[in-house]
Amino acid sequence: MKKTSILMAALAFSAGLFAQTPDSLLRRQLELERDFNPSLLDADKINSLPALREPVVQKANTNYSTWAGRTTPPLEIALPRPADIMTEIPYSLKKGYLSFQAGNYANLDGAFGYRFVEQAKHNLAFTFLHNSTNGDINYVQDSDPAGNTAYLMDNLGKLAYRYDADAMLFDMEVSYLHALFNYYGNTFGHERYFDNENQRLGVFNARLGLQSKESDRLNYRGSLDFSNFSTKFGYTLNGEPIRGNQLNAMAGFDKPFRDINTKIGIDGSLFTTFYQGDFDNYFLLNASPYIRFGELNRSARLGVNVLFQDADKMRIRVAPNVKLHWGLTDHTSLYANILGGFQNNTFLEMMNESRYF
Repeated sequence: MKKTSILMAALAFSAGLFAQTPDSLLRRQLELERDFNPSLLDADKINSLPALREPVVQKANTNYSTWAGRTTPPLEIALPRPADIMTEIPYSLKKGYLSFQAGNYANLDGAFGYRFVEQAKHNLAFTFLHNSTNGDINYVQDSDPAGNTAYLMDNLGKLAYRYDADAMLFDMEVSYLHALFNYYGNTFGHERYFDNENQRLGVFNARLGLQSKESDRLNYRGSLDFSNFSTKFGYTLNGEPIRGNQLNAMAGFDKPFRDINTKIGIDGSLFTTFYQGDFDNYFLLNASPYIRFGELNRSARLGVNVLFQDADKMRIRVAPNVKLHWGLTDHTSLYANILGGFQNNTFLEMMNESRYF
């Protein structure tokens, strides 16, 4: 019985060894390796590049000219400078300028300007202008004396400020003009009121302006211009000097309809001059309703001026105020302005036209 048990145990052990043969173990290892093949293929896809289509390049046919001419290229092409072509800012970055010219007859012309503040919303600038002459002239006609000295000098200083708000523009200017000149010219044998006397004119001016940004709603604008003037002597040497104040006030409103270029509006102005002494004052009131039609290259402003003038007597006048514009091409336009009213002929306006009135 003992021998039989030992024999059965030995057979069972040999059967277990037979189940674990080397061939079966190798087969399981090969199956395990096949499980990792997909990951290896993915790695190969990442490292490989897609195939690109190579274009076919054909040689171009080039014909050369058998003759040549003289050409002068622009300076930008002949002498190109690095970092300058199409990179320059289209306005001056300098804050100030100074110019001066001189010629015969002691003609002098100078200008000076400087921008103290230059920001996106604030701008403050100062300008000074000088113009003078002091030369001897000879008359073409026979005269005694045969010549004279022409003398004049204008000095103008101006301080201007602008504020650019989100919805409007505000302007303010203060200036003073100091003008000197003499009454020269051929007498032609007649006695004149002035004979080479030196006259002086001083004008102080202050201006305020307000204007809304253009929109499809109600637009407004207005200005107030005040001037104080005085001279050395009046219309005669023994007469009193000419002194006075001039005021010009303006206000306007317009309302677009259909589009921003088509609008209806009204402008009003008040112009008056008050003199010191025995001179007639001047008063002018103007109301100008209008309608404006506008397109891309054409516009028409149709309106009238209703004027009330008080000088030596009261006058009322209705005059046309028409402006037409028609753009034919980019550089060619036709326009017509029909404007009626009164010529103010105040002292300052006559001095602006001719100082020798």
